[in-house]
Amino acid sequence: MSKSLTRVSHQKSLDNKDFVIQVTKAQLCKFFQFFGIIAVATFNILAVKISSPFLRELLFSQGIVALLFLIKKGNQKSKIK
Repeated sequence: MSKSLTRVSHQKSLDNKDFVIQVTKAQLCKFFQFFGIIAVATFNILAVKISSPFLRELLFSQGIVALLFLIKKGNQKSKIK
């Protein structure tokens, strides 16, 4: 499908009605992180509202996931020589 697409030449300008949304990989990652945080918060609120018997285990597992995420982010910034 990508072979059938044609590029807009530099001589032709796009109409004012046309626009192109460009999203970088970093922006996409931040969006999915934000979406994940909202989903986890919603899940926690629902668990508290229905007074789930597994609330302690839920918070414990989310703490482990958060620690793994922080460890992964910490290792990316430091380079081992």
